Amino acid sequence: MIRILIFIAIIFALAMGYAWLADRPGTVLVNWLGTEVEVSVLVGVNILIAILVAGIIGWGILRGVFKTPEAVRGFFAARRRDKGYEALSRGFVAVGSGDRALALKSSKASRKFLPDESMTLMLEAQSAQLADDADGARAAFEAMLERPETRLLGLRGLFVEAQRHGNGEAARHFAEEAVAEAPHVPWASKALIGHQIDEADWTGALATLSGQGTTRQMDKATMRRHRAVLLTAQALDCEDSEPEKAKTLVLEAHRLAVDLVPAAALAGRILGRLGDARRAAKIVETTWKKQPHPDLLDAYEKARAGESGRELLRRVRHLIKANPDDVESRLALATALMAAQNWSEARSLLGRLVIEAPTRRACALMARLEQDETGDDGRVREWLSRALKAPRDRIWIADGVESEHWAPASPVTGQLDAFQWATPPEAISGPDDLMIDEAMIAAPVSPIANSLTVSGSDNAKASDNAPFKPVVIESVQNISDPSKLEPGKTIPDTATRAVEVSPIVAVSETDNAQNNPDVDTPSSEVSEASEPSGTLGMHDESEGKSGKPDGPRPVEFPLPHAPDDPGLSGSEQESSRARLF
Repeated sequence: MIRILIFIAIIFALAMGYAWLADRPGTVLVNWLGTEVEVSVLVGVNILIAILVAGIIGWGILRGVFKTPEAVRGFFAARRRDKGYEALSRGFVAVGSGDRALALKSSKASRKFLPDESMTLMLEAQSAQLADDADGARAAFEAMLERPETRLLGLRGLFVEAQRHGNGEAARHFAEEAVAEAPHVPWASKALIGHQIDEADWTGALATLSGQGTTRQMDKATMRRHRAVLLTAQALDCEDSEPEKAKTLVLEAHRLAVDLVPAAALAGRILGRLGDARRAAKIVETTWKKQPHPDLLDAYEKARAGESGRELLRRVRHLIKANPDDVESRLALATALMAAQNWSEARSLLGRLVIEAPTRRACALMARLEQDETGDDGRVREWLSRALKAPRDRIWIADGVESEHWAPASPVTGQLDAFQWATPPEAISGPDDLMIDEAMIAAPVSPIANSLTVSGSDNAKASDNAPFKPVVIESVQNISDPSKLEPGKTIPDTATRAVEVSPIVAVSETDNAQNNPDVDTPSSEVSEASEPSGTLGMHDESEGKSGKPDGPRPVEFPLPHAPDDPGLSGSEQESSRARLF
């Protein structure tokens, strides 16, 4: 619209000019080479305009004639360029879709039509990689190094090729050149620091990390965390050879990241070894509040070597008071209770734990409790068997890789601070065949009660699990709580004489008949076996002259045999009894 108005305005101005010249008549006299021409002013102006238009047209024609060869060349060059870019586009699409044949064909076409184009080298390199042509890809990337605009791209390509073929030294070389060329590029610094960690070059890794902070490739919190991780790794390497240097490094690491468990555990170990147990305990307690871990407990215990179990229990209670419900806190307290021989509280704590959250460590601690408290090998084996089936405990995990020990970087991706203390994925749900109930975690009766009982059925069950040990007792009659029987002690309730309990258990005939009606009451054979001729039984000194006891007579029960053992015949039992006594 504006252009139309401008055009109308120009036409209006020309019309006004012509009208103005027409209203003012005059003549123009031209005398050239003896020829004199006289015209009006209006005609003269028209002639001048016509000459100017003719000159412009003539100059255009002459210019077109001289520019025609160049225009022809430009036309064909444009066609070649269009074909080259079309080949580039087609080639990159083929590389992305994995069409190796089309990618190679397009690469050759683009190289033919666009020999000086930078992207032609990129297509050539990627086509060679797609065709597993390492030499071709390397040649294309090396050609990129000759051009300033593609030098960084060539370095990255050569770095990737070196990694693909396992050439770590060459990969580190190209990463270093890339960092020198462009320190702000993240991939170069990450690649370099990954190789420095693999080679345990902690000083170089710390320098590279500082460069990342200078170029603002990460925030300050991440920067502090990564520096703490590297300092901890460096301190672990010199823990034994240079403890003072390791102490300085790990204390700085703990200051930068209080919740970093490896740093706190290492600081506790080193300070405890150097005699600063109080500071070691303080560091461990600070980190335990944020992240309980068994390594922290180990450092906490070793900080004061030689202390009693009661003192250790007191310190562990203080350690876990910030988060007593955490699984690690409960396991730590159970371990301390066992060290202090507080069996009942340890059993109660572990019992709740194996029911609520059974894990291998919890079941193993139950086995250790059974071993230390009762020495019952059967129950120990039972808990160890459950430990094999129980869900796994938390472990260090990074990118799906599990490790018993912490590492500063992932072994898969090289990512710094990748290991996390977590539960393995397959152990989250846990097996369904543990079937732990309160009866399994209850405190067992003493070995005497396991071997002495007044019930026939209960006697068989107890003797299946408990080993028989010779003990001296006065009597098994009138005892309401068999668990109170202790080896070597007498019960002055009866007048019967002390006997030694052997693998055949003596029980009261009356009690046996009442508690186990399926067992026949022995007759004369029992009376004969009860004579004081070396046989086992409860011989009442007050029996009459007839030789028969006034009170209830004892009954003998042999040891239970294995399920696949058919047992002994009557004659064999008699002969074995005779040999035994």
